[in-house]
Amino acid sequence: MALEHEELTGRIIGAAITVHKELGPGFIESVYENALIKAQSMLSNIHFVIVRSYLRAVQREHGLLLSFAKPTLEAKRVMVRDYT
Repeated sequence: MALEHEELTGRIIGAAITVHKELGPGFIESVYENALIKAQSMLSNIHFVIVRSYLRAVQREHGLLLSFAKPTLEAKRVMVRDYT
């Protein structure tokens, strides 16, 4: 079964991987933000809660959390099914 927005998600993650390969891990958030999107150093449960709240507020079902802090990019899909 294909995931909704699978192609777009793949393109976003691909772009993030490119930025991560070029810049490497360990920069402050603004460096990655300027290069691509807002970045977090580590992903924790609170980040998922915050993204789900944002998604509900704008009535969207899909989001991505990206962490550039490790040697390998960390990407997690966030989905909200009941934003009513």
